[in-house]
Amino acid sequence: MDHRQESEADDRTTRIDAMSVGRESLDAETELRNLAHALLVDPGAPLVTVDEFATIRYCTPVVEQLTGHRREDVIGSSVFDYIDEEEADEVAKLFVRRLDYAGRDLGRDIELRHADGSRIPVNVTVTVLPEQELGVAAITLHRHSSEDPVGVDLRRRLVIEQFCNRLGTSFMEADGWDSSISRLEHSLGEMAMLTGADAVLVMVERPERALLERLALWADPLVADHLDDRITFAEDPGAIEALLTRPVVNQDLAASYPQSSTARRAGHRAAITAPFRIGLQRCVLVLIQPSSARRWTEADEMLVERAAALYGCALQLARSELLLSLTYQNGPIGFTIRTADGLLVDCNERYLELMGKVRSEVTSTQLGQQLHPDERDDVLAGHEKVGRGIWPEMRREARILHSNGNWRWVRVHSVHLEAMGVAEPLVLTSVEDIHELRDQQIALEHAATHDPLTQVPNRSTMEARIERLEREHGQLPNLLVIDVDRFKLSNDSLGHHVGDQILRAVAQRIVAQVRNADLVARLGGDEFAVVVPSLDPTHVEGLAERLRRSMQDPLVVDGRVTPQTISIGVALGADCSSIGELLVCADRAMYAAKSQGRNRHVVFDRSMRDETVAELTVERELRSAIDHDELEMHFQPEFSVDDLRILGAEALIRWRHPTRGLLPASAFLDVAERTGMIDDIGRFALRRACMSFARTCR
Repeated sequence: MDHRQESEADDRTTRIDAMSVGRESLDAETELRNLAHALLVDPGAPLVTVDEFATIRYCTPVVEQLTGHRREDVIGSSVFDYIDEEEADEVAKLFVRRLDYAGRDLGRDIELRHADGSRIPVNVTVTVLPEQELGVAAITLHRHSSEDPVGVDLRRRLVIEQFCNRLGTSFMEADGWDSSISRLEHSLGEMAMLTGADAVLVMVERPERALLERLALWADPLVADHLDDRITFAEDPGAIEALLTRPVVNQDLAASYPQSSTARRAGHRAAITAPFRIGLQRCVLVLIQPSSARRWTEADEMLVERAAALYGCALQLARSELLLSLTYQNGPIGFTIRTADGLLVDCNERYLELMGKVRSEVTSTQLGQQLHPDERDDVLAGHEKVGRGIWPEMRREARILHSNGNWRWVRVHSVHLEAMGVAEPLVLTSVEDIHELRDQQIALEHAATHDPLTQVPNRSTMEARIERLEREHGQLPNLLVIDVDRFKLSNDSLGHHVGDQILRAVAQRIVAQVRNADLVARLGGDEFAVVVPSLDPTHVEGLAERLRRSMQDPLVVDGRVTPQTISIGVALGADCSSIGELLVCADRAMYAAKSQGRNRHVVFDRSMRDETVAELTVERELRSAIDHDELEMHFQPEFSVDDLRILGAEALIRWRHPTRGLLPASAFLDVAERTGMIDDIGRFALRRACMSFARTCR
């Protein structure tokens, strides 16, 4: 190739290179214009992009007009070449810190060096770029003289909105309390970068100690040592209350609280605060900067209040999840998560302790395998209804099988549960160990329904059983009333402890002779009863005779042989119309057996019925007589045989019956003794006799 051809080739190469450079420059300018639109700034505004070393990679043409430096000289130089040396170190530090956070900042006022040596006051906004084709960050320059206040406010509001959106998204991705605190601490640094603060703290109230305690902190290393873990205003308690109840903007803490050691330690510093709550706990977000720095702006206040509100919501959620997790894993109650069919999905440690098993032993077990047969069907049916959403909840008491083979009583409370990512509905069940409580309850119920001496049911239990049998069968059961013969003699002569042993031994022999369907009860004193349902009269009499013969073998009490007999009265349910009549008839028959010589049984018959009706009539009328003052005292004089002098008088009680006339004591005292009215009559007689004697003496 000759010289002319070589020259033409070089010209073509130069033109191609120039076209490439022009195309590359055109592409960069297009990207910068698109970037300016995305950042909501004037496409004609001064804008540069830089790499991680603050080297300028691209810039808009107006940068040349603003700084007086040629564009080709600007590209490839460092941004710090155009910043005054007094500010360069501080700006460099802020730039490095700025790259740790996404989005843009609220802007910072600095002075640029013009090519002619003059200083140009500008507000610099740095935006970290998610895609790094143009650089890691974009820097927008605004001259104070030309910046639109409305545009500045709009830009700052946009920055705050973007920060809050990122913050909310970050908290949504947190997976627990520690993760939420970590994200909070990271955001404190970004807030410091956005506002120019050199310390950002979150404090929580400790009301019992009247102080605020630090929960999280970001601080510049130069000021970190001057910050307390706790804020106290002992000399001004209202200051803490103010911080916890309303936003505060303060330009000089030391001047505002000259007596506060906390404020003096902070020095002449400005603070901006916003209160929030984590559930019931009061907290405050605090930003601090030197008082000599720029004054807090409305944008700063808006940012702090919005961030505090987000902190409150996010930390409350995290704490709730933490408390729920702690309750589930470490609470005093067992928890299980099962499918609607009863298959175990998960359980906590307390449930394993309650079952006496390890996790591998309960994995994928069915609910029915753990339940007592008596409660199994009921609990399984309720569990399935809760799982299918038919019932909102289920509460039951049931027995579950412990690993030692014993059944333990538990109280279960099941609720419907729908978990994210799980198609099948689940059932969350709390399992509370109530075995000891149930034992105590059974013991209390036994004490309330049984005689403490003989351990057989008491009178109230017997009456309740008779009522139930009457409802179920439409007829009263048969009743045997048993009296221990000559018990008072044994009790008084041998001692009460021997008497108690006799009663226990008699009760045991009676219980040994009856069926499971029968009920043995102690009526009180030395009387027992046997409720006998669904037996014909012949079999009832046969039972009475077996009971009598069971006492033929003497009792061995306190090391001595003690002969003992019983007298039995029998009342047939078919012959009685009420529980009261049944009891009276059996009692009447028992007294008939005793009057006929004891150690026998007597069945209530018609002749006794007439006597019983008469006795019931006397009882009813006697009660009325006491209430209506129909009883009288008559006095029979006592004479001296020698001289016929009256020595005294015998007081005799009489009943002036409205239809039968004056009745002697023998007509009603037996009834009074059996019904307990004898005490009232005795008090009446004593009172009237004393009153009469007093009148005679006067």
